[in-house]
Amino acid sequence: MLYKILSRDGHSINGGDLQWSLPRKDGRKWIPGDWHEVVGELKPCESGLHLAKDPWNRWYRWGARAFVAEHDGECVDHGDKIVCRKARLLRELRYPRWLLEAGRFVASIADIPYHRPDGKPLKRWRLFTAPKLAAAGDAAGAAAWAAARGASGAAARAAAGAAAGAAAGAAARAASGAAARAASGAAAWDAALLAQCLIVADRIDRKHLNHAKDRMRVWQKGYCLLCDVAGVLYVYAAVEEGEAT
Repeated sequence: MLYKILSRDGHSINGGDLQWSLPRKDGRKWIPGDWHEVVGELKPCESGLHLAKDPWNRWYRWGARAFVAEHDGECVDHGDKIVCRKARLLRELRYPRWLLEAGRFVASIADIPYHRPDGKPLKRWRLFTAPKLAAAGDAAGAAAWAAARGASGAAARAAAGAAAGAAAGAAARAASGAAARAASGAAAWDAALLAQCLIVADRIDRKHLNHAKDRMRVWQKGYCLLCDVAGVLYVYAAVEEGEAT
């Protein structure tokens, strides 16, 4: 089976700017789009109609649409894609569950109450507070200095990275950008890690996904995460004296 990844309005996004004829649904039946045809030499990455062999592994872009496609006539096989003279789109692919879950997470990032602790820290955290956020962060850093910083996070990152494809990378970049705009680079790192783990959840040990969720939970509850030491999260927040944490 062959696929085509396009922008929301049906334009090519991995090179070229062709406006593809999109298939439409009539009840339960898909009506294919029109055939497209090119002339001249077929050259991978240069000329011809390019179709992917896997919609999510390399060619996916965040927010893009994926279609099942077919070709006719001359074609050139080029690893994870083919280049053909004539092609059309048959039907649109539904997003897989893991991509939908990652999409919901990315959409939620802007609503996280960054730097506004909910007063309900988890008991398993090592929590440090001070009236100023920087001072609270310094206290957390001093306490964690002697230990190996980020060990579990690094393991989760490595596991997710080993299984990642284009969809995971696209989700990570979208999550990172959303969190960086709303909060900080540290929040962006954890958002990217969770988005990537959600995409590859069926390919990695569950403990890595759980760890990524635990890290992001800190930000979702309005606290800041400094690092983890042997799986223990070092958390800090700006809290006035006498204020509940």
